[in-house]
Amino acid sequence: MKEREMKTRWIVVVAVAIVLCLAS
Repeated sequence: MKEREMKTRWIVVVAVAIVLCLAS
């Protein structure tokens, strides 16, 4: 896998986690 894909995926995971925290 490419490093860029890993970074992008991590950013998405963090963003989703933040949204879930704010939603709750």
